[in-house]
Amino acid sequence: MDPWEEVARRYERLIRGFESRSSLEEPLNSTFFTSHEQVQLTQWLTDHVVPLAASFAERARFRSLATWSLRNLCPGSQTPVRETVVVFQDAFRNAVLSLLDLMKLPAISQLISAIPPKTIVSEEVVRIESKKQPQILSREIGKVPEFELNRRQLQGFLADKTYEFFRQEDFFLTQQEFVQDADGSVTQMGHLVSGIWPRLEPLGDLIARSGRQRIESRLDLLEATRRVIHSLEVPASAKKSPKFQIERTAHTELWNAWAKLRLLVFEDAASGQRDSCSAVTQVYAAYGATPELQWLGLPEEQTLRNSDGLPVFLRGFQAKNLFDRIARSVRELGSVYDPDEPETPVWHDAIASGALVLIDVDRRAYWEGKSIDLGKGDNNWRLLWLLADHARTCRSVTEHDMLPDDTTALSAMPTAWSRLNEKLPISLGDLVEPDPNRNRAYRLKLDSSQIRLFRKSK
Repeated sequence: MDPWEEVARRYERLIRGFESRSSLEEPLNSTFFTSHEQVQLTQWLTDHVVPLAASFAERARFRSLATWSLRNLCPGSQTPVRETVVVFQDAFRNAVLSLLDLMKLPAISQLISAIPPKTIVSEEVVRIESKKQPQILSREIGKVPEFELNRRQLQGFLADKTYEFFRQEDFFLTQQEFVQDADGSVTQMGHLVSGIWPRLEPLGDLIARSGRQRIESRLDLLEATRRVIHSLEVPASAKKSPKFQIERTAHTELWNAWAKLRLLVFEDAASGQRDSCSAVTQVYAAYGATPELQWLGLPEEQTLRNSDGLPVFLRGFQAKNLFDRIARSVRELGSVYDPDEPETPVWHDAIASGALVLIDVDRRAYWEGKSIDLGKGDNNWRLLWLLADHARTCRSVTEHDMLPDDTTALSAMPTAWSRLNEKLPISLGDLVEPDPNRNRAYRLKLDSSQIRLFRKSK
């Protein structure tokens, strides 16, 4: 039996045993696991899923699928998929801008001011207890200017020039969004709460799914606002304004861009495999004793901080769905497995590809198939490694990455780079440039597919 099939069947046998327990009073799908069951499930993860994940994490295809969204969707990537993301983001901003501009027409502005507020539940107190249905204790009804609130949200989005739908920080846990109210209080936005939206179950390709949730929540907001505007009885003379045609064109371009992005990211044949490989990687990070995850290219502190969230969810009300999802992801590994693929990356194949190859065990460096002599000492190797490692997620290397805080002089980082540059081939050195947004920081502008790092085994 294939190892992934054996691991998945172990889980199924555990669940059948749980379902037959004599004390069960309601379907397992709607209950928390007992303490004893949690122990057994945790053992399944640590003793069976983690070793399988560790073996797959040495395979290039698994790594490629697990990091696809990191390498293609997030800021700094230079792939065709990222270009499609940028086109969509620009189209969305243009659609919002044209709609807000249309609202400024005097005839429309006057009609907007007459839109009545909407009656909603303004406050509700609910008691939530384990294994019981939520109980509403009190509820207050109020009226809010819904249209005006929607307009403010669109204006806020437009004002944030750095807003990104897809973020590398989502890899282990969807990053929440907050808004500051007029009274200074901070409110969490509800469109990214995993307990509300099944798409955001904290497992799988969260970069892609969190990004889609951000996009669709804002598309819904835009469309709701747009429907109100186009339902107003605007005088015929006002409709002759070119702003109407500009808005319609921008709206059409937005939905064309969204259709293309959906096809590339969410509807392609490999999206399910990417989701499963990401899920297995997240379990490996959360439950492995010493997981080897540098190949993700994420900052270590982000991995340590965010991977701790999964065990919390696996003890909560989503536990059964999440464990089922893990088992499905494990079984999906069979479609990723290639018996002819070596379990460990082959150095000479990477070198032959012309990529930047760094082999930590004996500090060898290669570029365009040729060896690089970095000279003696640690600094050149350390800086080149940091530049390559950070480039995989489009980050620069600062003086604090390279040198201890208490010994950093203003000239230390420029000097370190100058000495390294003397040793590099011109074609590689030309790819390193100062970070325009940070003092004494440098960035290697090389696509992650052209960087291969081989670290010492722990």
